[in-house]
Amino acid sequence: MKKMKVSGQPVADFKEYAGVYLPAQKNTMLRPMEIVAGKDRLFRYLSSEPDPKNRTLDLQFVTGNIFFYTDGSQRSIEFILNDKEEVTGCVLRRWDGQFTLTKK
Repeated sequence: MKKMKVSGQPVADFKEYAGVYLPAQKNTMLRPMEIVAGKDRLFRYLSSEPDPKNRTLDLQFVTGNIFFYTDGSQRSIEFILNDKEEVTGCVLRRWDGQFTLTKK
């Protein structure tokens, strides 16, 4: 994985990232995920995750609109912003591919 320089602040306010994200393709094993905003961080929440300890995962801000999972899985989420800098979706990158999700 490519190393990235960490910058100070995300492009948007944390609460702007919060919401439910749905897989863009219907024929996928991906499930809807929720991004929850804390005071100074984001969390990925999957209500359908069978293992309770994996339902909520901390996301570490890296740069711009990119966040890494903090579980050592080398997964990342890059949020998609429109011209008005509103969050409209995200790209989930993980070992088995790159997946686009749309914000509900």
